Amino acid sequence: MGKDVSLARLMTRFDAVFLASGAWKERSLGMRGEKIALSGLEFLNRVNSGAREIPGSKVAVIGGGNVAMDVARTLRRLGGEPVVIYRRSRDEMPAIRDEVVKAEEEGIGFEFLTLPTEASEAKGKVMLKCVRMRLGAPDTSGRRKPIPIKGSDFSSTFDAVVKAVGEEPDKSILPSAFRQKSLKKSPSAHWLGKNLFAGGDFITGPSTVVQAVASGREAASLIERSFKSRQPSADAGRAEPTFKSTTLETAPRVRIPEFLYPSGSKAWMLKIDWASA
Repeated sequence: MGKDVSLARLMTRFDAVFLASGAWKERSLGMRGEKIALSGLEFLNRVNSGAREIPGSKVAVIGGGNVAMDVARTLRRLGGEPVVIYRRSRDEMPAIRDEVVKAEEEGIGFEFLTLPTEASEAKGKVMLKCVRMRLGAPDTSGRRKPIPIKGSDFSSTFDAVVKAVGEEPDKSILPSAFRQKSLKKSPSAHWLGKNLFAGGDFITGPSTVVQAVASGREAASLIERSFKSRQPSADAGRAEPTFKSTTLETAPRVRIPEFLYPSGSKAWMLKIDWASA
């Protein structure tokens, strides 16, 4: 897509084109020396493919979302000592709360209200310059905006730095006339214009499988209605959900054993909730 096949060409061949390419493009840190930082997504892909090597013992993981938690917990389980660096406080972290709690239980360190500003190589190590932050008024995301504190700059040395600040959709495949359109979720966000529609993480940013399925259903309804009216309405695709209780079977929650890697220990420990086992 974008090379062998163009979206504009598809739009001339089909009555409707639905774009669901997700949000896979890694965001930029926007700091000096960013090229030194390793990719969190690439690291996770290597581990999932069987690799067990880590870039070093003491590793800085920059970010506060689910990718950062995945990277930090994976490093910890492979014997590393990761430190998560996040520019806001714990309460503003976008990661699933349970992931943060589990990371803390595994002994992973956190540096909150800290913004990395520059990375540089020094004698085989990575020197990371940071500045302390304070929280101001809420920004467009609804969270309090981090503001640098003058004179709070400091530096720390790590074996490696991993960037894990999340992903965003790759809008370069869109025809130029559509690239400036906001992809933020709204009643008509699934319709990008003409006969082009989109859904899932492409319009919301990284979310869950459940949200993606719901988005696909809404978009399908919107496309169907557009064939009839030739002009998607703002409330199209918002069909009332239906639920049939007769198909529901209740069952007790399954308690899954957890592997923990205690702080200061080199041995694995299996934790089982015996009370409910």
